[in-house]
Amino acid sequence: GTVFAWGSNVFGQLGIPAVQRQSDRPLELPQQAFHGARVSDIAAGLRHSLAVTDGGMVFSWGDGKKGQLGLGKEEMKAQQNPKPMTTAGDWRCTHVAAGAYHSAAITDDGSLLSWGLNQHGQCGVGILTAELRAKAEHFKLSETRWISNVCRPLRVEGLPPVAQVSCGWSHVLAVSVSKEIFTWGRSDYGQLGTGRGSQSHDPDNQSHCCHEPREIPSLKGCKQVACGSEHNILITGSNLVTTFGWNEHGMCGTGNETDVHSPHTVEWLRNFDAVLVGAGAGHCFVVAREPSCHTGETSSS
Repeated sequence: GTVFAWGSNVFGQLGIPAVQRQSDRPLELPQQAFHGARVSDIAAGLRHSLAVTDGGMVFSWGDGKKGQLGLGKEEMKAQQNPKPMTTAGDWRCTHVAAGAYHSAAITDDGSLLSWGLNQHGQCGVGILTAELRAKAEHFKLSETRWISNVCRPLRVEGLPPVAQVSCGWSHVLAVSVSKEIFTWGRSDYGQLGTGRGSQSHDPDNQSHCCHEPREIPSLKGCKQVACGSEHNILITGSNLVTTFGWNEHGMCGTGNETDVHSPHTVEWLRNFDAVLVGAGAGHCFVVAREPSCHTGETSSS
């Protein structure tokens, strides 16, 4: 499809160098920007952008100082034009997602790739281990050997084949093909849904985090997930709406502003079937319909 972009371009995130700072109307990115290929999926981070083509190639542009463009250590800088992420090697990608300063992509075999800022383990790695030393060109390290940035796509270990992925500002939710939910990254607001006291700690700043995928056993059959900045909303197998995470503005729908550390069903929507969910930085929305048992509809045989 044809890609249009508008808004701030201070870091080149529109992919149109002729725009100095911003555009208040949609502008078309020429197909040549993607080597003539058709774009099948896009994602926007805080200051960077991603696109994947029908051929499985990921293009990235915008701010790259944290490695979120996945172009390697030598290219950790802003890019004004879409640039093919050749660092992915032979991986063929189908979907992309973007957090504030990190990125993720699903491959055609269900693997999940991640790259960018790893301050809270959001790229799915932690301390540099012996197994990871062979991939040292992928990383920037802190003094404590914590992998602070993943500069090239890295396969996230410990996951079954993945069907969906969504990125918050500094955490990730992934849904497997068999519809289990896995989370990792920053967790101090409950955004991983694993309850209190179940996190490890980032050795650099002692923030709560988890640097490897953990399943939420209570959530099975998940149909869709969406990450806000530090909270999440999802549709369960029974079409109920579940939320957890940061709740300062009431976006978890609990009737209060207390952070939610474990999955919570939104009671006000229990009599509806959720069809689609979405999340902004501090709000949520749902497309829902009344079940046939509430509307009086009957199915024809």
